[in-house]
Amino acid sequence: MRTDPVTAANLKGRDLLPRELPPRLARADRVWVMDHRSLDPHGPVIERRERAVQSAGPWRKAGTWTYRGGWLALFERTGPYRSSR
Repeated sequence: MRTDPVTAANLKGRDLLPRELPPRLARADRVWVMDHRSLDPHGPVIERRERAVQSAGPWRKAGTWTYRGGWLALFERTGPYRSSR
């Protein structure tokens, strides 16, 4: 997240661009991913974000929780980050 909801003065905040994700995720051991029916699950932005998260892996899915309108998944790092560059 680039800007949290309070600072952005809205409910969603502001996201990072997909190309900005891998360097930040390289320092993370756990990543929460949320989906909601209001998002286009097959849209180009969602696909680029998914590729960016996967490129900062390796990850394993530690759990998935569903709620009305979407799901929440926790991914945990399984090894050191290997840059694709």
